[in-house]
Amino acid sequence: SNVALEAFFAGEYDVRTENVAKLWNTAYDAAPVKDGRIIKEEIKHLRPQGVQGFLYNIRKPVFQDKAVREALAYAFDFEWSNKQFAYGGYKRTDSYFENSELAALDAAPTGRVLEILETYRGKIADEVFTARYQAPKTDGSGKIRKNLRTAMTLLDNAGYKLGKDGIRVNEKTGQRLEFEIIDSNPMFERWVLPFISNLKKIGVATNFRVLDPAQYQNRMNDFDYDMTIGSIPQSSSPGNEQRDFWASEKADMAGSRNYIGVKDPVIDDIIEKIIQAPDRAELVALTRALDRTLLSGHYLIPQWHIDHWRIAYWSKLDHPKNLSDLTPAIGDTWNRIMKTAIIIPARYGSTRFPGKPLTLIGGQSMLSRVVDVARKAAAHIDDVTLAVATEDQRIMDHANEIGVECIMTSDDCKTGSDRVLEALKKLGNDFDFVVGLQGDAPFTPPEAVEKLITAYKNNPDIEVVTPVINLRWSELDNLREQKKITPFSGTTAIINQQGNALWFSKNILPAIRKEENYRTNAFSPVHQHIGLYGYRVDILEKFVTLDEGYYEKLEGLEQLRLLENGISIQTIKLNVALGLAQAGIDSPEDVERAEKILTTEAQRSQS
Repeated sequence: SNVALEAFFAGEYDVRTENVAKLWNTAYDAAPVKDGRIIKEEIKHLRPQGVQGFLYNIRKPVFQDKAVREALAYAFDFEWSNKQFAYGGYKRTDSYFENSELAALDAAPTGRVLEILETYRGKIADEVFTARYQAPKTDGSGKIRKNLRTAMTLLDNAGYKLGKDGIRVNEKTGQRLEFEIIDSNPMFERWVLPFISNLKKIGVATNFRVLDPAQYQNRMNDFDYDMTIGSIPQSSSPGNEQRDFWASEKADMAGSRNYIGVKDPVIDDIIEKIIQAPDRAELVALTRALDRTLLSGHYLIPQWHIDHWRIAYWSKLDHPKNLSDLTPAIGDTWNRIMKTAIIIPARYGSTRFPGKPLTLIGGQSMLSRVVDVARKAAAHIDDVTLAVATEDQRIMDHANEIGVECIMTSDDCKTGSDRVLEALKKLGNDFDFVVGLQGDAPFTPPEAVEKLITAYKNNPDIEVVTPVINLRWSELDNLREQKKITPFSGTTAIINQQGNALWFSKNILPAIRKEENYRTNAFSPVHQHIGLYGYRVDILEKFVTLDEGYYEKLEGLEQLRLLENGISIQTIKLNVALGLAQAGIDSPEDVERAEKILTTEAQRSQS
């Protein structure tokens, strides 16, 4: 089994570039692929592919005749092999600069390319001026008798006749057509063996040997091989590296990348001109001239390339619509899609106020008002799922009436947080972040919800985020008067310079010594907390398992359980009217109060 691939399916990493065609076509059948959590995508590119092929070592006598090199190419049935071993996933390579503007693709040279080649007429093959070499093609059926006949004719004309043992021998030199193919990758064997079989049919004896990497590299360094499978990489701006690939001075230099042993003064001259090219247009023309010259030498049997990236990635990732032609730039331009949910816990069976989510406030149900808040908050944010979580069919029916998804949850949920988490799991979309928007808070400012989500998208390390309002002095004075009547109404927060909450209390914090010195400012040092929370999902999962905290019991504040267990709470400041922002509905009397606030706000907006 492919351990790395199985780890990918298990979510151990998020994106995988697949280089093995067989795996791409057969192995991606795991559940995350089938259900869409993993996306398979083939993305076209214009990244130069260079050339990969069976490389002749023309230092060896058996390959010094160009006609022999040309003939052997007819025994490689790429089309059949591609279909059998790669599910048709590869394209045949026809250039040393494949998949780039540097490739010589015209049937015959024209324009500046022709001008360059004309300066070498008589020193290069005549066919360079009349046609571009293309590797032999087949119909993919595996029946290549026509190609094999062409190969045998070329070998006959080159003086290689069948011997008694079925191996061709050159009549003049006695050179037998037998050679060895070496490589360090056993995966190539399935491609090589059919090639060897076809070679045998035309009187050529071949064997394939897989070496360990160290032995293979030593033999490559010493040019101790007949044929190997190799690739010559190319960039979009060829230069000095062309000397190492093709220059005569490198042909006998141990360890060079002139694997083939090319020694051609014309190629040497073109390389030097490429290096000195004054502009892009001349560089392209010279490289195309080099491409034609190399192709005419039959220095290798071209194999294949792909003109796209095969990329599989978890659906939580996204990439730009238009990627670079040269790189998918996964680490630089791909983003993690932050999947967010706004869950509205709406319980019908409230002890103090049964059925309150269905209560009308100003002619509109409370639940409908909360849903409107969520919709406005999510309007400008991608990948936000909205759902109501309830334990009662009546609320589900109403949710359907107002067109919002509703999740039926257990009647045993102890808190709204438990209900939010249960609904989240039933939605089952691998959410990263969730806002628990209370179903009894119809006047929550949409911007508060939006800011929670935006804060997390900007910093995915946030564990919990909640809003606060910096009180004006008049608002602080009102809060003080309110606490004389209801001491446990209103919660204040102490926050640090980074906006992290240090503490929450039903007492007004901080105490302000020499308050008169601070009243010259419009705002007091006090921040009032708004009971709205956004959780990273893993933190919410942890939160519901924690025991009630000591200070949580004393203050009656659930968020203190987070701080007592070392979970950080980021705050965001709101600039909204305090009256509406804190107008939660817990009783029929609160409904009357909320309607008065609505009337006051309406009159204020009209004045």
